[in-house]
Amino acid sequence: MKHTPGPWIVSLWENEIFVRALDDENECADICTMTDDEEDMQANARLIAAAPELLEALQLADRVLRDRDLDEYLAGEYQIIEDAIAKAQG
Repeated sequence: MKHTPGPWIVSLWENEIFVRALDDENECADICTMTDDEEDMQANARLIAAAPELLEALQLADRVLRDRDLDEYLAGEYQIIEDAIAKAQG
């Protein structure tokens, strides 16, 4: 795994929003910092913080669907899953 393992959390302090990873000893490592506490920045921070779990969910869906005989519609939807995993993993 190339990214910092989760869980990732969002914390607010004054005018800064932090996305941080917690290690096994509950020590924090900063993932990113934003300097605006407006609603859209908070939403972006929540999405960033959910990234490890979202990737894990897509990888699970990939494993479940990989060997299925998908009709044409679902094959297109499955491609979205594969593309998102590839984008997340670089």
